[in-house]
Amino acid sequence: MTTIAAAPMNRKHPPITLIIRFTLLLISTMGAMIGGLITPVLPAMQRAFATEDPDGLLVKLVLTIPALFIVIGSPIAGAIIDRYGRKPLLLVATLIYAISGVYGYFAPDLTTLLISRAILGLAVGGVMTTVTTLIADYFEGPARSQFLGLQASFIGFGGVIFLFSSGYLANITWRVPFIIYASTFILVPMIIWILFEPDRTPDPEAINHPDEPQTLPIKLITFIYSLVLFVQITFNLIGVQLPFHLETLYGESSSDNALAMASMTMAFAVASYVFGLLARYFKNLPIIIAGLFFIGVGYVIISQSVSWPPLLIGLIMGGFGNGLIMPNVTVWLANETPASMRGRVLGGNTLALFLGQFISPVIAQPFIASIGIPGIIAIAGVLALILGSIFLIVSRLRRA
Repeated sequence: MTTIAAAPMNRKHPPITLIIRFTLLLISTMGAMIGGLITPVLPAMQRAFATEDPDGLLVKLVLTIPALFIVIGSPIAGAIIDRYGRKPLLLVATLIYAISGVYGYFAPDLTTLLISRAILGLAVGGVMTTVTTLIADYFEGPARSQFLGLQASFIGFGGVIFLFSSGYLANITWRVPFIIYASTFILVPMIIWILFEPDRTPDPEAINHPDEPQTLPIKLITFIYSLVLFVQITFNLIGVQLPFHLETLYGESSSDNALAMASMTMAFAVASYVFGLLARYFKNLPIIIAGLFFIGVGYVIISQSVSWPPLLIGLIMGGFGNGLIMPNVTVWLANETPASMRGRVLGGNTLALFLGQFISPVIAQPFIASIGIPGIIAIAGVLALILGSIFLIVSRLRRA
């Protein structure tokens, strides 16, 4: 395996109290808020900006353009926190997040709304890279796997709350859900007074710890980034395209959109929690394979559904598969990466995650005109099944 050497870091730190854990989890939900508040209101927003954006592409970018700027901001954030520390950037990024998020309520036109969403994306890149790196700094071994699974689960449950809140508030007007971003101002004093800066000074004794990674696993990182990119491209097909498909099937209803996406997000949350338990007994790759099969079968069911029961089954299966994969790859990276490079590596993972979200509608748009939304979702499901089968065959051959 291609590697890059790194200096071992000191792992001593104060006890991780319950309030510290709760603060980390609350901050993590900011990643779910960025899309969860917007997805249910996309059709209503498209109608509001029909003159300015007749084909609806710019409205879809309101959901996805933050991902592009997360892609830009995440590696920069990773480099900054590895050099200057975790807390300062987390504090600044949280403030920018709250201000730019709330601005969506007041935005006078689609252009300024898109600009505010771009700034929000830069802030999310800093927040999510830093909070995930802090979790990897604070925890080790099985505790790290369990807490990263809990983090993903908390993001999922937060996403459900945001989806339902947005879906019902959007029945007043599509602008109202943006007010919820103001709730993140409360996190600023919590970051200042509750979280601590981990000790990242070199630890000469760490070189003797067999569980302390000393090199950067380039091949593993490339594999994980590629997998995350694929999973997020397919996952975001549901978030962006499904509301429009549901409107075609059942008519206008932001609350119906919220229910559909909440079922998928809830399944993601449950699976992420289950991952923390599975990680005690299974290695990373088998869990990834299981996740891909859940995604594949779920998406194929979604693509063929014309009524609510099978649609919800497909959404739950797809969400469960994603929930098995996403915390898994984060744990894998954190466990195999030296602490001195962890911010940059996890920043790259955040980059891959949100790059997939951004390019998903760009990739899907040309196909939708010819095969429709169900067709592109079916293709995504088949690709996930093929990928899972390849990984299964390769893993069996390696054991043989």
